[in-house]
Amino acid sequence: MSRGMIGILLVIVAAIAMIINMLILRTNEYYDLIRITSFLLFIVGSSMIPTFSKSSKREI
Repeated sequence: MSRGMIGILLVIVAAIAMIINMLILRTNEYYDLIRITSFLLFIVGSSMIPTFSKSSKREI
């Protein structure tokens, strides 16, 4: 699995965790821990997704 795919997976998991945490687990004692962890996963995952593609070397 490439680094970009892992980044996309982390972003999706973090976004789902944020949504579930805000909608369902608001009264849970681990609310802040889950919120901080999912935010960090979102940041790390988005930094792992490449924003450019490597250009192939072509002879002109």
